[in-house]
Amino acid sequence: MTAYAELLAKGAREIRHHNERAGLNSVWTEKIAVRMEAASALATDAAQKREIKAILRMLVDSGPFDESVSPSFSAAADAMQRAARRR
Repeated sequence: MTAYAELLAKGAREIRHHNERAGLNSVWTEKIAVRMEAASALATDAAQKREIKAILRMLVDSGPFDESVSPSFSAAADAMQRAARRR
């Protein structure tokens, strides 16, 4: 298990929980949740970082994304960006 695996899996659960609680049936957010789940199963940090970057690009391209919908994904993205700045 990598450093990001649990955060990505939890992020997918948070998005689904938010959709259920808000009564949303959003195909787009479900696709993001599925992608986060798949990313959590990748074997290496490098592969997971690529997926986090791709998901971040999807979110930025779609407009504002409320970080409170998936705080765990936000934490994974922040951790990845902090690690990159330390290098």
